[in-house]
Amino acid sequence: MARMSYPLIALVASFLCVASFAVSYSNFDGYGDLDPEQNSLKAIDSGESFSIVLDEYDQIWVYSENGDSSNASVMITLNGTVVNGTSAKWYDTFLTSEDGKRVYVPLTKLGPGAEGEYVFENDG
Repeated sequence: MARMSYPLIALVASFLCVASFAVSYSNFDGYGDLDPEQNSLKAIDSGESFSIVLDEYDQIWVYSENGDSSNASVMITLNGTVVNGTSAKWYDTFLTSEDGKRVYVPLTKLGPGAEGEYVFENDG
C-alpha cells in the first residue's frame, strides 16, 4: 500500500483553502451592511432621546462618531430605572463609514438582558 506524500496533502489542503476563499469572496456583498450610516437603528443628536422595546435576547451597541466621542454621554433607562450597559473593550469593533471619512467608536453594549421599553438619552 502506497503512502500519500506530505507535498500532495499540502497541495490538496492549499487548493481547498483557495477554493473556499473564492466561494466566500463571490458571496460577499460589500461593506454596506457594516456602514453605520446606512444600517443604524437611530442617530440621536445632543439633547434628544429614543425609545425601543427589546426582548431578553436583543443586543444593542451604542456608537459615537470618533470626533465626538469625548462629548458623548448616553443615559439608558428601563421603566424609569437607569441601566448600565457593558463598557467597550479594546477588542470591540470600530465601524467606518462607506466613504472611509468617519470612524465610529463603541461606547457601550446593552443586552441580552431584561425585556421592556428602553429609553436612550443623549446628554452629550
